Amino acid sequence: MKRISFLVAALLLLPNAGLADYRPTAEETVAFIIYGVEDGSLLQSGSYIDNTYRSGTVVQSRDIPARFEFPEGLSDIRNVTVEQSKPCVFAVRETSGEGQTSTIEYDFNLFSTLDISGDYRILRFAGSCPVDAGQDCLKSKLLSMDHHATIDRLKMAADFMKREYCDGAPF
Repeated sequence: MKRISFLVAALLLLPNAGLADYRPTAEETVAFIIYGVEDGSLLQSGSYIDNTYRSGTVVQSRDIPARFEFPEGLSDIRNVTVEQSKPCVFAVRETSGEGQTSTIEYDFNLFSTLDISGDYRILRFAGSCPVDAGQDCLKSKLLSMDHHATIDRLKMAADFMKREYCDGAPF
């Protein structure tokens, strides 16, 4: 009987064994900082009052490069792929619901800070062209807070990125 109890206890603990050691990859961290999503993020739209409420879950379909699939009809985005092209340089490819693709390259070697201002988060970088949006070079990137990541978690992700993967710029 003791042997069965021990076996049951071990099996109950098994699914949670690796969770304490989980560390997001650099690509997953960039996706979280830019889009506020991770595997399993819940997206919601509408209202219960007028019977328009809908929800869906973001699914990570690939690890490296990190690829996230957005629920249809709940975002203007169909999917996002984050790939590290050089150390701490990430190509972020976004496909819209209409199938149009755009790519922006972020140089997190030059990442300095994440600021929150109202409904927006602002990624700030040093250097001459740390955010390459094709024909535009940007020193900061204004992103809406349209997904449900909390301000605290976004700031923790930015700190984690600088501490674990890319030192970034001091200011």
